[in-house]
Amino acid sequence: GHSASVNSVAVSGDFVVSGSRDKTVRCVDLKTGEEVWNYEGHSDPVNSVAVSGDFVVSGSDDGTVRCLDLKNGMPRDGNVQHGAAAGLDASVLGARVTSVMIVHERRLAVAGCGNGTLGVFRLDDWRPIATLVDQHTSAVYALATADDGDTLLSGSTKTVRTDLKALTSRGTIVASVKMDEYNDWFTRFMSLTSPRLAY
Repeated sequence: GHSASVNSVAVSGDFVVSGSRDKTVRCVDLKTGEEVWNYEGHSDPVNSVAVSGDFVVSGSDDGTVRCLDLKNGMPRDGNVQHGAAAGLDASVLGARVTSVMIVHERRLAVAGCGNGTLGVFRLDDWRPIATLVDQHTSAVYALATADDGDTLLSGSTKTVRTDLKALTSRGTIVASVKMDEYNDWFTRFMSLTSPRLAY
């Protein structure tokens, strides 16, 4: 198992994937309890993991987002560092990754950063398609999609709605609506019983 605290877990079928302060991502078979694989490619603690289909995405304090194969833990082509290695401005995404999620319907992965920036990547070729800056003034710890599959909600000290359909079709941010600022740190956001929101 992990040698330090676990920061994030995700489940897909018979597998549970975990990310830890020990800098590893591990996959365990729920039926047997046996470890399937252990990924040691991060150089700092892993803050968030997400699983969908055969894709595993992890984000770390080292500023990278990794895309792994659920079956064997091997990196998929084009692992992205939030900086120059991603073909993106290092000053924009040069921060630790605090949250990740997969939007399977859109074949996208989304990463939230400690500087409030969001990065959006295509799963199929693991390429960055959008950088959303000035969305938040502090770290993004919560990511979710509405049930329409086109709306991304990201949470920091305020909640932001982003149009994923526009991101997918144009490759750039064309719609972003800032909601009211919340001083209660997600209480209202996280207690919503339905993902459909009236704006």
